[in-house]
Amino acid sequence: MKSGGFLLGRSLALHTTRTLATSTAARQGPIAMAAHQRYLQVWLAVSLITYVLSSSGQALIASSVSKGDYRSVKDVAYLFFSSNSQVEKEHNKRNTPRSTSETDN
Repeated sequence: MKSGGFLLGRSLALHTTRTLATSTAARQGPIAMAAHQRYLQVWLAVSLITYVLSSSGQALIASSVSKGDYRSVKDVAYLFFSSNSQVEKEHNKRNTPRSTSETDN
């Protein structure tokens, strides 16, 4: 029941926040509502992609652990952590402010 309670609390908080954001956007007019809808769709797509990746990682690790193949567990964990690290590096590289010498040219 303990983990079920946390899951219920998380779901209620998520739906409450989404409902409040939608009602606030609706009060601001059609342009704000359209923008909110667009970002909601992007958020949903990204959250589903991360859910699929985490589920597949958990399945691969569980299968390898049940077979006693701990080398595969290490390889899968390295693959998932390195891909996350690579995405973070690309994000930081694109969002790093340029130095004044680069912007003057």
